[in-house]
Amino acid sequence: MKKVYFVRHGQAEGNETIVFKRPDALLTQQGVEESYVLAQKIKLLKPALLITGPLLRTKQTAEIIQAEVGIPMTVEDFFSGVQHASSMSGKSKDSIEAQLYLQNIKRIYSDDPNARYEDGENYSEFHKRLCGGLESLEQLQETS
Repeated sequence: MKKVYFVRHGQAEGNETIVFKRPDALLTQQGVEESYVLAQKIKLLKPALLITGPLLRTKQTAEIIQAEVGIPMTVEDFFSGVQHASSMSGKSKDSIEAQLYLQNIKRIYSDDPNARYEDGENYSEFHKRLCGGLESLEQLQETS
């Protein structure tokens, strides 16, 4: 039986300050350390393949895991995080502007899953991307 484990990247720049992360945000030193701890736990699961999203912080985490566990790695766009409007990049999630943005996208996505706020990803695109990722996982060959 195929088993799939999903993990998040280690702490990235912006996590400690509660901001919308930039696409190029890197792991903090704490994030690097968390990735090494995670790698030791993953090693016990004996996975056959590591799939990562394209963001730098996720690739950094995956590269640490790959080096520690010694398994092949592939990068897939399917599993990148939610893509917010680029105008929010680096801005505090506590700001009035951020609160208005989040309220607005929640409202427009509730009304219309194809609605778009700036250059962010709409719900339909997000759903299609994730479903494509799950389909690609189903097609992977079983390994023992």
